[in-house]
Amino acid sequence: MRLNASTLSTFYYQSPHLARLLTTLDVLSDGRLGVGVGLGWMKQEYDIARNADWHRRGRMLDDMLAFLHAWWTTNPVSWDSEFLTLPPVHADLRPVQAGGPPIWIGGASEAAMRRVGRSGVGWLGFDGLPAAASINGRDEGADRLWSIARRAAQDAGRDPDALKTAMRINLEPGTSVGSLADKLQRYAESGVDEAFFDAFAVFTSLDQMLDFASQVIARTGRL
Repeated sequence: MRLNASTLSTFYYQSPHLARLLTTLDVLSDGRLGVGVGLGWMKQEYDIARNADWHRRGRMLDDMLAFLHAWWTTNPVSWDSEFLTLPPVHADLRPVQAGGPPIWIGGASEAAMRRVGRSGVGWLGFDGLPAAASINGRDEGADRLWSIARRAAQDAGRDPDALKTAMRINLEPGTSVGSLADKLQRYAESGVDEAFFDAFAVFTSLDQMLDFASQVIARTGRL
């Protein structure tokens, strides 16, 4: 299990700008970028960001994911959809990772799991979500959601067995190195492929965060 991922709210960006941003990050990180995306839950964010249509947010995300794939796999690239029209342009900065950075898709609805199967490298859960604790370990509701993702992958001509799971852990003040290491161990044993933790609400400096992360890595090794 690797501790490696990045998350962002895609609706803040126009598709070409996001594609250029992610490509640049992939190059600067020497191909170590992983991208987590989701629909979000706050309608006001959509109202403020580009006056986006809340009721079409799923279609917007699907269109953006398809555009990112086109940007990373064709050159020149053009696009014509209900959300974006782009004449042929050359994108000479290419991602290090073949086909572009892996995209993890969050959510716990049937629509989200279908999106995982169609477009994602895997499912991005977060600690505390009921399905997150049992999607690999096994629970009837989680099994049903996972079967939806697998079926969507198969319908899209993709390999269902290649789908992965990643977990986001939001640290609370007072979280110890030992408790986080134990949690990562449990996730690894349950079959979770990757995990990362969000510590921005806990530490006041980057040095503190890096020190905490180094202690966790020392305790867990390569899970």
